[in-house]
Amino acid sequence: MENVSIVGVDLSKNLMHAVYMSKNGTIVKRKKYQIEYYHHLLRDLPPRVPVCAEACSGSHHFARLMREHYHEAKLIPPQYVKPYVQRNKNDYNDAAAIAEYGSRKKAKFVPVKSEYIQGIQSLHTSRSQLVATRTQYINCIRGTLLEFGIRIPQGVSSFRNYIRDTYYTDKRVHQQARIAVDALLNIYNTIENTIDEIEKKIHKLADSNKTVKRILTIPGIGKLTATALITVSGDPKVFKNGRTFSAHLGLTPRQDTTADNTHLLGISKQGNKYVRTLLTVCARTLIIKALKTEVSSITGHSEYKSNDRMSLWIRKLRANNIHTNKICIAIANKLARIAYRIIVSNGGEYDAKLANS
Repeated sequence: MENVSIVGVDLSKNLMHAVYMSKNGTIVKRKKYQIEYYHHLLRDLPPRVPVCAEACSGSHHFARLMREHYHEAKLIPPQYVKPYVQRNKNDYNDAAAIAEYGSRKKAKFVPVKSEYIQGIQSLHTSRSQLVATRTQYINCIRGTLLEFGIRIPQGVSSFRNYIRDTYYTDKRVHQQARIAVDALLNIYNTIENTIDEIEKKIHKLADSNKTVKRILTIPGIGKLTATALITVSGDPKVFKNGRTFSAHLGLTPRQDTTADNTHLLGISKQGNKYVRTLLTVCARTLIIKALKTEVSSITGHSEYKSNDRMSLWIRKLRANNIHTNKICIAIANKLARIAYRIIVSNGGEYDAKLANS
C-alpha cells in the first residue's frame, strides 16, 4: 500500500472501521478492527501516513496511542465530516468521509489533549452533572412542599436557609410527605458533599498549576473558571489570536452578510458551553462590582466604590444604554481574550494598564 496518503478511522465502542485512501481520493483498502486490538491497525498502517478520526468519546486516547507509535494522529470536529458522507450512512462511509475531509488543505483539526488536561476536564464534567442533578432534587422538594402551601424562593441559598432554619420544625409538612422529603434530602446531601469534595480537588489543582495562577490575576475569574479555561484546548497556540479563541467558545456574533451589507446577529453559542457559562457568571460579578456605590465620608454623596479600568469601561457601556446581557457577553469576550494571551505567553500576568489599550 505504497500509494496510501491518508487513513480515516471511524471509532465506536467495540470496533474500528478503517479506510485507506490514495492522493487522488481512491479507496485502496477497507478493513474492520476490534478496538482492543488496535495493534493490528498499527501493523497495517503504512509509515508516516496521517491517521484521522472524529473527535468523540475515546478519540483523544486513540490519538495518543497513535502518537506513541510515531504515527501522525488528527482529530476532526464531527460537524465538518458530515457533509462529506456520500449516500447511505454506515461505518465505512463515515471513515471515507473522515479521510476525505482530512486530506483537504484547509481542514481544521482538534488539538489532542493530554491525560492531565482530560483529568481536569473530567472533574469539571462530573461537577456540572452533579450540579444539574442537585437542581432536579431541589425542584422536586420545592414542588412537594408547595402542595402544603410552603413556598420556597428560587435559588440554592434560599433552599438551604429553609431546610436549615424552618423545615424540621414546620408543622405544615404532613407526616407522610416528610418521609418522602427526607428521602430526597438524604440524596441531596450526598450530592452536595460530593460537589464540595470535587471543588476542593479543583482548588488544589489550581494552587499547583502555574498557568492557572497567572489566569487568576484577571479580575472576576476564580479557580473554577481558570482551571476550566486551560482545558479548552490541548494546545492553545492552535488559535490564531484571542478573538479566534473567544469565537471557539461561542462568544462572538454570528454573521448574515452579503455583498457590503454586514449584519451581525447574536452570539454563535458554539464550542464549550460549560466554559462560556462560567465566563458569563464572572462577567456578571464584574458588573455588580462596577455598579456598587457607597456614601463618601468627605462629600456625603453616593460614589462608585471601584474605579479600575474594567469598571470604568463597564459604566461607559451602561451610559450608552446598552442592554445588560450584551454588556455581560462583551465582558466575557474580553475575559476570554485576556486569558488566551496569558495562557500562550511565557509567564505573563494581567496588567490593568494594558487591559483597555
